[in-house]
Amino acid sequence: MQYSRAGAVWCAIYLSAVFCLPSAAADEMVQESRCVKGSILLNHRLEKEYVEDDFHIFYSLQGRDALKYQYDSSGSGVPDSIKDIVGQLQAAKYLYSSVLGLCFPLQQKIYAQARQINVYVLQLPKGNGLAFDRVAAETMSDGRQLPCGLKFVLNAALEPARNITPAHEFFHLYQYGYAVFKQNGIWREWRDG
Repeated sequence: MQYSRAGAVWCAIYLSAVFCLPSAAADEMVQESRCVKGSILLNHRLEKEYVEDDFHIFYSLQGRDALKYQYDSSGSGVPDSIKDIVGQLQAAKYLYSSVLGLCFPLQQKIYAQARQINVYVLQLPKGNGLAFDRVAAETMSDGRQLPCGLKFVLNAALEPARNITPAHEFFHLYQYGYAVFKQNGIWREWRDG
C-alpha cells in the first residue's frame, strides 16, 4: 500500500474533527505512559546526533547503518538528508499542530515522561520507517544511554527530499497519543504481502 499526502491529510483532518473536542471524561481516562527500557538500539551504534527543537536525529556515516545519501552541500558537517528530515518534521509539526489544531505529542498527558522525540536512522530490511507508541529510554551497543522519549525509525537508504515517510511516521506519534485504545480499527494500516 502506498502512502499518499491526501491520506495523511485526511487522517489529520479526521483526528482534528473527532478527537480534539474537549472532554473531561476522556482526559481522566488517559493514563501517563511510564518510560520503559527500549531494546531497538542494543545492536546499533549511531555516532552522530543532530538536534533541532524537540527532534533528536541519531544517524551513522559508517558501518551497516551508514546513511546512503551523505552529501553535505553547505559544508556544515550535517548531511543534506538529515537536514531534509528535520525540515520535513518541522513542516509536519506546523501542519498538524498549528493548522489542524492537533496536540503536539510531547504535550499529551499520556506522554508526560517523554523529554524529546528520537528519530533513529537505521538500515531496515524492508520498509521506510516504523513508529512506536511507548515512551522509552534506549541504550546503544556502546553503552550510550538516551533519555526517555518518543521514537520512530527511518530507513538509512531513504531519500527524504523525495519521500514523505518522516512526516508519516511523525503523524503516528500524534495518532497514538489520541488513540488510547490500540484496537481502534481507524488507525490500522493494511499491507499486502
